[in-house]
Amino acid sequence: MRFSMAAKYIIRYVGLFLLALFALVALVALPIIAVIAIIYNSPFAIFFPSISSRETTQDVLSAYVAEFNREVNDELTNYSGYDTSEKIYVDFEGAGEPDNYCDILTVYMVKYGNGDTATDMTDKAKENLKSVFDDMCSYTITSWTDTSTDEEGNTTSTTVKEVNVKL
Repeated sequence: MRFSMAAKYIIRYVGLFLLALFALVALVALPIIAVIAIIYNSPFAIFFPSISSRETTQDVLSAYVAEFNREVNDELTNYSGYDTSEKIYVDFEGAGEPDNYCDILTVYMVKYGNGDTATDMTDKAKENLKSVFDDMCSYTITSWTDTSTDEEGNTTSTTVKEVNVKL
């Protein structure tokens, strides 16, 4: 009989210990899980690894940027009817080539990242990213003619195709 009473006390204390351990783990783990869930449903999700094995937002955006750059370069190299072509970055006064990759990503995440896992690239998310990309990247074609006269009085005209890129 003593053995059975000792066993009851041991089981009771072990049970209380396991319950306390479970409560402690729950108190620590649940806030962490809640914070991760909130972050993945906010614009900050872009800084974390993708939750699916599909394409990432960065992969899809890189493909859109590559396609856009290919189109611009095709326009630059196909200047039939013109003597030459040049690329002009509209409203850019810095050196080198501008890059608005991070800006596009930020606008997309702020616009579509609240309450939705915008990093999960579903067909709808790709459409949304493409819409933001098209709003932030475009180009137009213009041309102008430069006429010059050399020392002998000969006039030459050069027609230039301008690809005006707006980022």
